[in-house]
Amino acid sequence: MKIRKGFVVRKVGDAQYAVATGDALKHFKGMIKLNEMGAFMFTLLQEETTAEQVAERIEQSFDGDHEAIMADIEKFVATLKESDILESDN
Repeated sequence: MKIRKGFVVRKVGDAQYAVATGDALKHFKGMIKLNEMGAFMFTLLQEETTAEQVAERIEQSFDGDHEAIMADIEKFVATLKESDILESDN
């Protein structure tokens, strides 16, 4: 899985946002406010990766239970899919 090209994470004040640019605007108009973990995952998803690989990187950088981390990743990925932010599997 991978974020569509054209999405960037920007910090505005104390908040971080994912924003579509260029051709990505065809799929998503607006911004997504991200917490620290969301911004970390969004950045990892800029490259092709798996949920398990994302979990491994999170576990290296943050405290947390593997099962809880996987549940958070699945929820985050579902939100990205619903918003058409992930590239299709084709």
